[in-house]
Amino acid sequence: SESQCGKNGGVRERDRSAGYALRSVNGHNFAKTCIFNSMTVRDLKQGERAKVESVTLPPELKERLRYLSVYDGATLLLLKRIFKKTFLLQAESCKFAVSREVAEGIKVCKIQYCS
Repeated sequence: SESQCGKNGGVRERDRSAGYALRSVNGHNFAKTCIFNSMTVRDLKQGERAKVESVTLPPELKERLRYLSVYDGATLLLLKRIFKKTFLLQAESCKFAVSREVAEGIKVCKIQYCS
């Protein structure tokens, strides 16, 4: 189900219990919401942020991604897509590229900021 932002930049109380938080920038409140649609890194557009829900890849690759700060609950930023085959990502302070096959194995929920 998809969550919607409340009035005046707030999130309804029942949404807060689902892991949403309020963020304040220059005196304006922004509600950080996570959209619970089944999607992978491949479905993100350039500049979008997402929270990792699960990594369904072979154990060796999953461990390598963990060293790059990609694990359940981590936040990813899609910096760039290169010819729809390669995805340049940022997780914490690590910037790295993954193939389309690896991107399909990382399930995420998109993070949106509502004002």
